[in-house]
Parts: sequence; C-alpha cells; structure tokens
Amino acid sequence: LPGGKSSHHLLQNAATDWSAVETIDDQNKPMHSTMNIYIASGTKQNTNIVAYSNYPPHFKFELPMSPEKAIGYQKRVSFAQKSATVQAFYDSSEVQKLVNGLHKYQPTASASGDGIATLTPPGTVKIFASAPVGYSSEIYLNYIVKIMQKSMQVYTPGTTTTVLRKSCVGPLKPENVLGPITVKDTEIPIGQDSARWSVPKSDSDFICLSNTGRTANDAKYGASVACVLSKEAADLFRKMITTKNLDACT
Repeated sequence: LPGGKSSHHLLQNAATDWSAVETIDDQNKPMHSTMNIYIASGTKQNTNIVAYSNYPPHFKFELPMSPEKAIGYQKRVSFAQKSATVQAFYDSSEVQKLVNGLHKYQPTASASGDGIATLTPPGTVKIFASAPVGYSSEIYLNYIVKIMQKSMQVYTPGTTTTVLRKSCVGPLKPENVLGPITVKDTEIPIGQDSARWSVPKSDSDFICLSNTGRTANDAKYGASVACVLSKEAADLFRKMITTKNLDACT
C-alpha cells in the first residue's frame, strides 16, 4: 500500500489465512517480492508466476494508487533492414498501433476449458480474454457471468463514482464490491488499492484475478481474467465482502 503500510500475501502451506510480510518501501515493492521468490526457488520448473502490466499489448492508463512504478522492458526486435533510410520496424506506425492497443476488432472473446493444469497438485484455471473493440464491451457482464453461469461479485479499485452500475436484469448478474475491504487487520480504501478480483456469488470456489475492473474506461480496452479453483483462497476473498461494501442486487 502507498505510504509504507503493511501488506499480506498467501503462502502455499498456510493458505487458510493471510500472512504478514514486511513493510513495502522503495527497496521492497510487489514486483521485487514476486521475482525474489522465483529467483530463490530451487525448482523453477514448478514455479508459477502471474505477471500483470499496465502497458502493451492492451495499453491502459497508469494506476496512481499502485506503489509499484517499475516495469520490465526490452526493446529488441530482430529484422532485416535494407538501408539506413528504411524506417525501423519497431518504430513503424503499424507496430506502434499494435503494441499500444489502438487497433479495433470485431467483437471477439475466448475462454479456456478446464484442461489447463497448474499449481501443485494440478488445479483448474479458467482464462478469459477479450480484444479491444470499436465500442465499450464490459467483460464481466458480457462474457464471464454467461460462461461461468454464475453471478459474480467484482472488486474494482479507484473511486465509487467510476464503477459501472450493477446489472440486476436476468438470473446472471455482476455486482460491485465497492470497498473498503479488510485484509487481516488492515483496512484498504479503494482509492489506495490497485487489485481487481472477483468471486462467484455462490456455490463455485473460483477466485478470479484480472487486469480490468468494471469501469467505463476498462470497457474500452482488451481484458483478461484468470479464475483459479481454490476453496481456501475463495473463502478468504469472500470474507472481505460485507453488506456494507457490497452493492448487491435484491
């Protein structure tokens, strides 16, 4: 959290509750912690990393509430250049449109089946992805609730005024978790958070992590959502949803 507030994470051998980690400062940020775990691992082939960036291929605005400002970047493209007068491939307008997410597509989205094995032991992960289109297309309302066949409770950081209205039409509904939320003993206002997550309203034990929330600005761009089947993790996130911070359908 900004200002060096305490942070918490889940450990594989203690996933029934959040575990406290050291205070985040300039030398200890989320990206550092994530990569240090990977680098120190003796069995890297069994290590799973979920990486998220605000930048291409689906270019998004920077998150001012995130304490992590560094990005991993390598501008290296191999190509054959006929002469010095030929424009560099990477700097061409066509490539810039591609990497900056400026291309518009026909409405398209995809969802993986149940066959993606990950974690130890192998678990189920559903991956949803949608390309940016010429009009706003909100992935939770248009795809996830319909494919999962479950109403979803979606947490979107920022401000309550930017979150799209809940949709209470029909049996499958996206509801908004407006915050604040409490992790362990730390209350987190949505204006200081950068995470986007959601859980099915009932029955299913998926926890979904995403690079997009339910705002009008999010709906303009491509989106991806990964839903991991884990009862312990889903229970932890559901505990953060209360009658006070949930904009629920009646």
